[in-house]
This record gives sequence, structure tokens and C-alpha cells, in this order.
Amino acid sequence: MLATAWHGGVFVELFSAQGSKGACPHKTFGKVQKVFDKPSKGFVLDMEGGRDVKIQFPPSDKDSLGLLQRYLVLQVLVPVGRGFSVELCVTDRTKTRRRINLSNNNKELHATPLHVRIPFDLVRRGTWVNLCIDVVELFHSAFS
Repeated sequence: MLATAWHGGVFVELFSAQGSKGACPHKTFGKVQKVFDKPSKGFVLDMEGGRDVKIQFPPSDKDSLGLLQRYLVLQVLVPVGRGFSVELCVTDRTKTRRRINLSNNNKELHATPLHVRIPFDLVRRGTWVNLCIDVVELFHSAFS
């Protein structure tokens, strides 16, 4: 669905906890709850648990979002003492699927031709932040 949508604008909203549905179909794993957050005065997704708790866009590994935007911005609040990971998958012009895993659980950089694990402990804890990832530069640096 989203892969065939128009993405020529400056941004596209993939997901919002507001309303009954997000902008993009997704799949949740583990304990993911929509709750009202008083400080932000809106609904948020509360993801409690370990590595088994995640949100996947799109719902199937075989589908594509078809995004063309350079930057991915995540609004996150990571509690103090909790783990945090983001995995990005990109299909390049040769239809090769490459993955980057950013996680504070990664102790050292590990790279293969198709997968890179990067230590990632830069997210400020205990406060809401806009985490901006330059997807183009990240994948170019990791796989060139």
C-alpha cells in the first residue's frame, strides 16, 4: 500500500499514535500499548519488555515502504537504564537488501556485506527527543 503511494514531498508521516489507526500499516510484537502521556498531552506507544518488543513497518518482511526521503525522524523517550535499538532495511538499486542495526546492546562495530551492527548509546535518556537519522549517509558510510 505505502510503497505505491506518492512520496515526492519533503516528508511523509509513517505513524502517529493519535487516532484509531496509524498512517502506515504496521505489526507489533510483545507488549506494545497505546497510552495517554500527560507531559506530552497526547497518546504514545508504551513498549515494555526486552528484545522481543518491537514495531515493524511494513507488517511483512517481504513488503517495502518505498520511501525516498533522506531523513528518518523518530520521537522517542527511552527510560534511564533501558535498552534501545533501531533496525533499518534498505533495498538498493541492484535490489540488494541491506540492514543496519543501531543498538546500545552492540559492544563493537560488526560488518558484513549485507548487515552492519553499530554501537549506539547516543540517545538521551529520560526525556523526549527527536532522533534524526540521515539514512542515505548512514548506509553510504556503512556499505562503501
